[in-house]
Amino acid sequence: MIDFKNLKNYKFIASHNNDGNTSYYGLFLNTNHEKLIYFPVPKNANTSLKLFLLDHLGLLENFNINFNKKQSDLDSKEMEIVRNYFDFMPLKQRYSPIPKNQGLIRMAVIRDPLKRFISSYKNRILFHKDHHFGNLKVDEVLEILEEGHFANSHFLPQSYFLGKNPKNFDLIKDVKNIGEIEDGINKFFGQKKKIPKLQTGGNEFELELNNRQIKRIKKIYREDYEFLEKL
Repeated sequence: MIDFKNLKNYKFIASHNNDGNTSYYGLFLNTNHEKLIYFPVPKNANTSLKLFLLDHLGLLENFNINFNKKQSDLDSKEMEIVRNYFDFMPLKQRYSPIPKNQGLIRMAVIRDPLKRFISSYKNRILFHKDHHFGNLKVDEVLEILEEGHFANSHFLPQSYFLGKNPKNFDLIKDVKNIGEIEDGINKFFGQKKKIPKLQTGGNEFELELNNRQIKRIKKIYREDYEFLEKL
């Protein structure tokens, strides 16, 4: 088990939201005393990026399990590893601004909201059968989201995690250009590594949305589309 609070090149930092709450982020340090903060967003290559960062910290061998398996299929040892993985970076933090500073890289990955919804539905509902939203049809999920209920946090808008202004980030790329994130992190650490492709469970399912469903999704994630337009 890794104690992430006692690493020399990684630590947790706190940032206070405008609503009075506090969010916590992981901060990475390199040999040039530069800093990098990653703002995680579920279904935006999040698991892949976290393992990529663990690899740069030299800790990847401690998390040698199949992250594409259903959690219900993991044995007790694998679940212990998963719980330790969850300790690595605070989960699903509401966006809180980090001021721009010299030598600091604020990094995030964005994604087309429609593609992200499809990915979330196929992976979390059809494949993992999450407790929240489990076995619900697309229209049933949309009805819940339209009411503002995001019990399954994988469906939260990206703006929940990233705010409303992409200018608050120094390195922000679409998931389809993940190679540029890979290059940026490799440059920061002075290493050459590859981002693994994970959380592919659900790709085997087909999901076609009708025009009405697409309009509903675009309305639910309106702030995400506005965010993307500012890039």
